[in-house]
Amino acid sequence: MQHASISHTFVFINKSDLSFGFVVIRGERMFGWFSKKKNKAPEQKPVAVEVKSVAPGTGISFKPDLIKKYSSDHQELLGLYGQVAEKLQQQEFSAIPALLKRLQDALRAHLLDENLNFYIYMQHCYKADEDNLELISEYRREMTDIGRTAFSFLKQYGEPGADVSSAEFRSVFDQIGEVLTRRIDAEENYLYPLYRHPDEFAVL
Repeated sequence: MQHASISHTFVFINKSDLSFGFVVIRGERMFGWFSKKKNKAPEQKPVAVEVKSVAPGTGISFKPDLIKKYSSDHQELLGLYGQVAEKLQQQEFSAIPALLKRLQDALRAHLLDENLNFYIYMQHCYKADEDNLELISEYRREMTDIGRTAFSFLKQYGEPGADVSSAEFRSVFDQIGEVLTRRIDAEENYLYPLYRHPDEFAVL
């Protein structure tokens, strides 16, 4: 007895990326979903470009938010100074030493950060620019002198029980306030605008 030969029959109904297949093979029916895979070109991955973000000759990196942080520090320092001035006016002398201690701590933290992340960074970036390098160095020397005087005063009168009601205290306190205000104004308007990414310097 001979078996009838049944020809292979394929019916495909295309819909989007899927094809429905109807198959007859030797009297057996098979149904199935077949996915068509499109040949796609391999994805092009972006090539990593090394961007130099540290000052030449240092490990100190450029920080986009650094100047904003320093401006915030300045507002904190001026705020603390204002609180002391207010207590003086109200003759609440007992509250002043603690405020002076807070002012001392805030000023120290600011100057340490500024010395490392700003001045050293800037002096290396501007090493080929004599005029700006001298300006930056001068600001740094001046700040060192201001800091020395301010810390001496704040340490003396920041101790509990210090006599902050004297005319001498008031005189030095006023002088420090004037110097601090001028310094902050100079830094924010003339010095800080020089801060930029290392790649923006023509010569590194």
